[in-house]
Amino acid sequence: RKIEDFNRDKIFIRQSDTRVTATYSADLLFGNYSLFTAYHKSNNIDLLKVYLAILNSKVITFYAIKKEIVLIKVGKTPQLRSGQRGPIGLRQLPFPKLENEHKKNLACLVNQILSAKSDDSSADTSELECQIDQLVYQLYNLTKEEIAIIENGVK
Repeated sequence: RKIEDFNRDKIFIRQSDTRVTATYSADLLFGNYSLFTAYHKSNNIDLLKVYLAILNSKVITFYAIKKEIVLIKVGKTPQLRSGQRGPIGLRQLPFPKLENEHKKNLACLVNQILSAKSDDSSADTSELECQIDQLVYQLYNLTKEEIAIIENGVK
């Protein structure tokens, strides 16, 4: 592959974790076998940040665990499946239809988190993450009861 393929904004997703954990980078970085890499074909950075927000949401982790996209077995290292070699994996995650207002709000929150973490890698961004979760709940039209199930099931 060409270096230009890697010199773009991207999302790295951890393969071994008990939840979906995604990180954004605009730097020239290469991921090893323990990371999945995602990027936007036309390099739409704001949309990539929206995907980052949704991937890191409690909704996606809850769904991924229930559908065994995140495979957790006793005595085994948790694994996030790609879906490349089977019917279950990241490729099957349900992404909601996004209105421009949703995209704008999610990208703004992600930018605030990235800025805070850039200034101080240990910055507490939990309130911003909570706001993202609330917006994602709205995107999926979840009821209060469904939200409670997710909140209690994902820590």
